Amino acid sequence: MPTKFQFITELYDQTVRSITSSYKSWTGFLRAACYNYKCPFDEQILIYAQRPDATAVLEMERWNRKFGRWVNRGAKSIAVFGDDGQHMLKLYFDVSDTHESRFARPLPIWTMQPAFEPAVIETLEATFGNLAEKENLAEAVRSASHNAVADNITDYLHDLLDCREDSLLEELDDLNLEVFYRDALEVSVSYMLLTRLGLRADDYFSPDEFGHIYEFNTPTTINALGIATSDIAEMGLREISRTVMQAQREQLFAKDSKNRYDSNTERNIDAERSDEHGNHLSRAERLSDSEPAASAGAGSPSGQVRGTAAAVPQAAPPRAVHQLENELPIDGASGGDRADRSCVIIFSSAQKMITQAVTQMAKAEGVTEELKATDPLRWTGLMNNLRHSAEEQVLNDLIYS
Repeated sequence: MPTKFQFITELYDQTVRSITSSYKSWTGFLRAACYNYKCPFDEQILIYAQRPDATAVLEMERWNRKFGRWVNRGAKSIAVFGDDGQHMLKLYFDVSDTHESRFARPLPIWTMQPAFEPAVIETLEATFGNLAEKENLAEAVRSASHNAVADNITDYLHDLLDCREDSLLEELDDLNLEVFYRDALEVSVSYMLLTRLGLRADDYFSPDEFGHIYEFNTPTTINALGIATSDIAEMGLREISRTVMQAQREQLFAKDSKNRYDSNTERNIDAERSDEHGNHLSRAERLSDSEPAASAGAGSPSGQVRGTAAAVPQAAPPRAVHQLENELPIDGASGGDRADRSCVIIFSSAQKMITQAVTQMAKAEGVTEELKATDPLRWTGLMNNLRHSAEEQVLNDLIYS
């Protein structure tokens, strides 16, 4: 009986041989690979063969440790080759096979929106050079893919020249081989980028544009095509990812600021209405407490003001129950209010516990000062996630229990 490793090896070989047999097979692979663009080509092949709808895969331990997500009971794993070079397998689970724990952290999965298109086009041009066409996102992607392939094809062409034996590419001279390779890479990279950006890539290509794909008909030539496509597409998708996620953060910040502004405005309006209502009552009381209505009507406005002023008590009003923050005693005394002091003590204890928890969690997660120096944006995001988790834990343990 074959082992699981042998079964996965056979599955890989069968899938590799079939993906360039038709336009449908190759584009189906590209649609799956674009969501798992950080995985190497061999893993993308096996993910496509087992779960073509997978959008974000990780090992169980990494789902637990990095994102606080647990794998669903009965979820089926995705087997790929291990990293140790031995006959071992690594098991992935898609995000759809997981659920949040109480310490779950946000997932860095981005979604393209029309509002982000100018920023993405700018990023593509900054990364891959001047774009021949950039009137819309699809044109910019195709131009960027053309530039990216032109800049990187020499890194992969030598390997293809050495492995084309027994393939349909064997009879081509070096110049035509490069043309075939370049065309196949450009349409494949463009297809992956357009799909991940939420566009229906089939609307921008005809099957004839993928005609050179069929010439890659041996495992070695297919690997040469697949590895280069995967690597070059990853370059673009990583830059797009940074741009879109930054735009998402700015969008959330703007939305949060607007909500706070609207909330403050609403409170201010309510306060103004309350003040107006209060002043109206005060005027009515002063009118009833001063001279009779007939006398008030006979008198001048200035006489009415003086009459009202005479009724104002000379003693200072009682101290308000709530004080402004800058009116509190400097030493923190509150007239013997033990409850206030207790709240301060609890709050101080909670802050200390949160700080200690964050320090411990950061050490366990590998969020170090070295990471802060090399990638401050990622360090900040991780620390914010850890602090949210620590606050939830401390509040549950110290205050809500």
